[in-house]
Amino acid sequence: MAYNGFTSHGGVSACYPFYERFITCARDEPLPVKMCSLQAEDFIECLGRKKEYALNYKVQRELHKFKILSLPRYNVENDTFYSANNIPNAEEVAKRLTNK
Repeated sequence: MAYNGFTSHGGVSACYPFYERFITCARDEPLPVKMCSLQAEDFIECLGRKKEYALNYKVQRELHKFKILSLPRYNVENDTFYSANNIPNAEEVAKRLTNK
């Protein structure tokens, strides 16, 4: 398996820890095909993200089913949630900042 674990910018890939776990397991086990299948699955999922995309698709489909266009956001200052409909515009934010 040819995987160097580095990005084109010289940093370490996000999947490198999964690759290391898989290779360590494969080296240490007498039956790596059977014993390291979970580590291999994790590494392949990290590379392809198929499960992540499938979950995101399901979530978006459920939100669309209930006509929820966006999830609410959390306002740390007021300790409340607000939806996309009542997100303050730039003028309101500027007023709040100048009043402090």
